[in-house]
Amino acid sequence: MDYKERKMSSKRFLCLMAAIITICSVASISGTIAWFTEEVTSAGNIITSGNLKVELYHQDPTDSIHQLVDNQTLLFDAITSGKWEPGAVAYENFTVKNTGSLALKYQMDLKVDQESIVGGHKLSEAVQYALIPGGVHADTRAEAIAQGNQAVGGWRGLSDAPLSQMTGELEASAADTDVWGVILYWMPTAQDNLFNMKNEKNGLLLDMQVAVKLVATQYTSESDAFGNTYDAEAVFTQALTAKADDDGEFSITNKENTLRVTGEAASIDGSVAVIIDDADPAAAAYLAVADGQTLAAYDIRVEGQKASSLVKVQLQLEPNLTDVAVFHENTKMQAAGSIPAADTFSYDESTGVITLYVDHFSIFSFIYTRPGRTTGIPATPPPATPADDFIWTKTSEGIIITGYKGNASRVQVPEIIDGAPVIRIGENAFAGNDTLTHISLPESVTSIGKKAFYRCSNLESMDTAP
Repeated sequence: MDYKERKMSSKRFLCLMAAIITICSVASISGTIAWFTEEVTSAGNIITSGNLKVELYHQDPTDSIHQLVDNQTLLFDAITSGKWEPGAVAYENFTVKNTGSLALKYQMDLKVDQESIVGGHKLSEAVQYALIPGGVHADTRAEAIAQGNQAVGGWRGLSDAPLSQMTGELEASAADTDVWGVILYWMPTAQDNLFNMKNEKNGLLLDMQVAVKLVATQYTSESDAFGNTYDAEAVFTQALTAKADDDGEFSITNKENTLRVTGEAASIDGSVAVIIDDADPAAAAYLAVADGQTLAAYDIRVEGQKASSLVKVQLQLEPNLTDVAVFHENTKMQAAGSIPAADTFSYDESTGVITLYVDHFSIFSFIYTRPGRTTGIPATPPPATPADDFIWTKTSEGIIITGYKGNASRVQVPEIIDGAPVIRIGENAFAGNDTLTHISLPESVTSIGKKAFYRCSNLESMDTAP
């Protein structure tokens, strides 16, 4: 339609509107009101809230493409199991990708979440790591080592891996990614024979699980009417929140972490936050771990339950474990009875599910032996150590060992001192003792204080006295 036709059409429209106005006037005079309406509907426009989503991909020297990481992904497997030895090198390149519609900040940790202890040694003590922003670019072992030598911070001990080592911010675009390279290197040293299990260790092997953990939250990038500070206080969290039912009971299931929690909320209409996170096994290394056993630790918190109410927490471990022991605040938990009580647990060998009954929360440490492993026990127990060799205090519950004055290499802590049972090894009790190679603890000991055996450089093994 040209301009003239549009002009004529407009004139017709105005004439029609004039006629309509006249009709309305007549109708009003006769006492009848007529309504004329018009409706305009636009195409549907869907408005959605922003979503936060981050993905992690990995690629090692044997992978042709980056592969998505989930909780079943095996990392650092370029060197097959059983071939880790002095000089071995493996690396992974990790790509952090923002696949949501909100800008985010992230932190990624490299950590050993569980490992076996044989002869008082752990594999993480021998392996070093290096972080390479932008990724590892190496075709040979020598090139990977050279890149690690030039890394900021150089080589670091894997057993001392700190948290929040890899951090960054990503805009809301799938094209915005960060790449991090992680190199593991068994740097040859004069101490390598300490990690040679030999035949006298009954075939026990040192092993460890090296994992990466990526968490993300909102980042101050997008702006609204109030500026870009609305998410400035966003913090990293993995809390799960559940609403209590009419009876005050709550239930939470998180399939990703295979965590199931039931308990009693603070009020009928209250909410309960549940947080589970891997804890550093080194924090529990002062527990008595026998040769060949594995040590793991989890920081479990349930916030908002009714005071002193009993909460049941279920964790998915491995089936057919033996010698399973759980420590809560470094105190050994007892087996659950037919009527559950606080600080008791049960383990289902067929499913691998371990159930904890607790009324307060902190770090839980798990010690167990995997199928097919045997526990090394010294051929001959050490002789009983005189009570005068120990420094101790007496409480209403029993004796707490607070120090050791002797110089024996093999020590057996007595079960009874001054007519009372020895119930605890206190904090720093044996710290700095470089002559101690083996210690036997009586079954009466139910807890070991922090750093009780700190810097006992020659301590190889612990067991429970027969």
